[in-house]
Amino acid sequence: TDVLAETESPDPGSVQMVDNNGFGPDFSDPAIATLASIFDRMPGSVLMIRYLGGAFNRVPADATDFAYRDSEVLLISAAFLPPDAPQEAIRGIRETWGELAPHVRGIYSNFSAAVGDAVTSFMYPPETVYPPETLARLERIKGTYDPGNLFDQNHNIRPVRAA
Repeated sequence: TDVLAETESPDPGSVQMVDNNGFGPDFSDPAIATLASIFDRMPGSVLMIRYLGGAFNRVPADATDFAYRDSEVLLISAAFLPPDAPQEAIRGIRETWGELAPHVRGIYSNFSAAVGDAVTSFMYPPETVYPPETLARLERIKGTYDPGNLFDQNHNIRPVRAA
C-alpha cells in the first residue's frame, strides 16, 4: 500500500531533481536485480518502468527520431535533494545509476531536465540520445529546415549542411 500512497508535491525551489533514464534492450533478471539494488540506495527517489514492446518495436529505427526501438523497457528515475545539496550528492546519484550501464543504453531526452545543447552535447554524449546514424540524419534535416538554428531552445540538434 505504500507504493499507492499519495505524496505531497514539493514546493518549487525547495528541492533539486536529479534525473536519469535509459533504454533496456532486455529486462533480464540481472538487470532487475541491479535496478532493485540501486533503487534501495537512492532514498527519496521515484522509479518508473515503461514496457515498450508491441507497436513501439514494429516501427523501423529510421522512420522517426525516436531511437532504440528494439528496447524492451524504458527505465526512468528522479531523485530529490535539498536545493543546497553538495555536488558530491548529485555525483553519487549519477554514479549509483551508472551501475545500470551494462543493462541500458541511450536516454529519452524528454525525460531529461536538461535543455538545449546540454542534452545532445554537454551532459550526455550525443550518441547516447541518438545513435550516430540517427543524429547524422537529424543534423542534415535541421541543416535544411533550420540552418540558422533558430529553434535552439529545445533538445538542440546542431544543423549540418548536406554534402
